[in-house]
Amino acid sequence: MGERYRNKYAQKTIYDELIENDYTYESKLKDYLNEVYDSRIKFLKRQAGKGMADILEDLDTHVVDRATHMNQTANIAAIMADNLGLNSMLARYGMRAHDCGHPFGSHEGEEVLNQIGILSHCGFFHHNAKGIDVALSEDLIGKFIDAALNSISDENKRNAIKNDPEKMKRLENDTWYFLEFIVGHDGEATRTDIKNLNSDKKFNSIKESVLYYTSKSNRENKYKAQVSTLEAVLAKPADVIAYLKTDVENSFRKGIVKGFSDNYLERVGELLFEKNGEKLSREERIKKSKEYIKEIEISKLRETYKDVFSKEGKEVLEAASSIVEKVNQIRNSYI
Repeated sequence: MGERYRNKYAQKTIYDELIENDYTYESKLKDYLNEVYDSRIKFLKRQAGKGMADILEDLDTHVVDRATHMNQTANIAAIMADNLGLNSMLARYGMRAHDCGHPFGSHEGEEVLNQIGILSHCGFFHHNAKGIDVALSEDLIGKFIDAALNSISDENKRNAIKNDPEKMKRLENDTWYFLEFIVGHDGEATRTDIKNLNSDKKFNSIKESVLYYTSKSNRENKYKAQVSTLEAVLAKPADVIAYLKTDVENSFRKGIVKGFSDNYLERVGELLFEKNGEKLSREERIKKSKEYIKEIEISKLRETYKDVFSKEGKEVLEAASSIVEKVNQIRNSYI
């Protein structure tokens, strides 16, 4: 196999081998992998209904949901990997699934479910390990393998791989590298944590490693994981960059954060509006930042007005209120 990546520590897989043997393979593979996420699995659709730091309300049409965050994080991880000479395709399509185990209510919902598990003696709940359970329940491995095979243009070559047990075994094993991003992205493991994770433990395969940390989380309440690739090391910083950006935007839109200092606004203006070597005065930076924040707030208010005060919006709210009232009546009758 040739040097596909300039970083010698980049994780190479059988996918890279197939790409090198067919110059049309990579673009087809990306199309098929996107199709897996967009059409063939359900967890992204479920995550579209979940908020990041609070409950996602029907009127929050401009607030970033969990599915959007997953895609944003995937893009960030891929950019970081590419600039470091690592396997950006592995980073992108691993991170597109990273939060598939997140419940409603964000980390607070996760903690509630974890406490229920402790009280009920039925295991623990950590969204990274539950993400592996979700991915396996939807046969993400099998769907990725289908994508890898369907991307091969030559039917004879495709059938040759299908009929080669060794290559099919490699394909199945290497696909687990994508799943490592799920179990490893939320494991902010310190040096002390790593010592307690049996860091000297040797795994026979990436599958064994992922399932080991999944089991530690589900059965022992130890959710931190030591990842095996540099690409997976990027998962946490990419996640943090994405959700901090999202939290700031959401706080603008909901009006939670107001009253920024001029020093803060100047810094925002410098980061967002000084491009291609352009230099703005302090006053221009502050002015542009205020205009940007106001634009976000106005777009949110405009959307809310259309949703709530239109005839259709009123009908939806009235119907919802009626249902809530009936539910409360039934509940009160049992109290």
